[in-house]
Amino acid sequence: MKKWITAVSVVFLLMPLPSMAQILKVESGKVKLYDYNGSYKRQLPVTDAVNASTNGDLIAVVFIDGKVKLYDSNGSYKRQLPVTDAVGVAFSGNDIVVTFKDGKVKIYDTNGSYKRQI
Repeated sequence: MKKWITAVSVVFLLMPLPSMAQILKVESGKVKLYDYNGSYKRQLPVTDAVNASTNGDLIAVVFIDGKVKLYDSNGSYKRQLPVTDAVGVAFSGNDIVVTFKDGKVKIYDTNGSYKRQI
C-alpha cells in the first residue's frame, strides 16, 4: 500500500512576464498546473508524485519510488533521469538539481546526463 505525504507542495516559476508564470501543485500524488492567476490548466498523467518543479518548458517530477521523470509543459512524457532514490527536484536555469535520501545533491542536464555532485 502506498503512503502519501499529507503536505501540499506548491512550486512557483516566475518568468519575465507574470502572465507566463506557472504554478505547480502536488497533492495526493497528482501534479496540477495553474497559470499565474491561479486558473487551472491541466493535470499531468501521474498518480504517485511527491515533488515537482518546472522551468517553463519542462516539468520534473519525483515519484514515491524515488524516480525522476521529465514532462513537457503540455504534460507529455519526455524521459527519465538515471536515479532511483530522489526526494526532491528543482530547476536552476536549464540544470536539474536532484536531492537524494542520503542528503547528496546532484546536477543533471535536461537530457538526463549527469553533470556533477555538490
